[in-house]
Amino acid sequence: MNKIIKAVLFGDKAHKGQFRSHTKRVLLTVMSHPDATEDMIVAAALHDTVEDTPVTIEILAKEFGGNVAHIVDGLTNPSKGSGAPRDVRKAMDREHLAKAPWGVKLIKLADRLDNLKELHEDPTVPRDFFNLYRKESALLLYEALRGVDEKLFKAS
Repeated sequence: MNKIIKAVLFGDKAHKGQFRSHTKRVLLTVMSHPDATEDMIVAAALHDTVEDTPVTIEILAKEFGGNVAHIVDGLTNPSKGSGAPRDVRKAMDREHLAKAPWGVKLIKLADRLDNLKELHEDPTVPRDFFNLYRKESALLLYEALRGVDEKLFKAS
């Protein structure tokens, strides 16, 4: 089975069969980038699996190889479960991402831009939360993702 299709099916199953339109949009954005590798595309399909499900990096390495697992690990916020205040957690995550390789940053840029668009368009999202997320995203984009891809960056 094609590795990308396998990743989409694996991610859907890990998320208990939910249709993950956000994940699919991130996948398509990364897939359309001329420098994206197959492993980057697979990682885009799995980018939130470790944060949102019981799936571990070790399971991803076994199923999709060490490179995919490494990319997804780079996309996984190290502050998750730390119990630190939100501003401290977000600073930890930005610092982690700033050191990540280009492919990780490209996927994170596609992910964050899609999250912003989705939150902005969702009338059920409280505006104060959206404004906080937008402010945090501006810091992330400026501190960690600047220069990754000018076309995508300008979309922000």
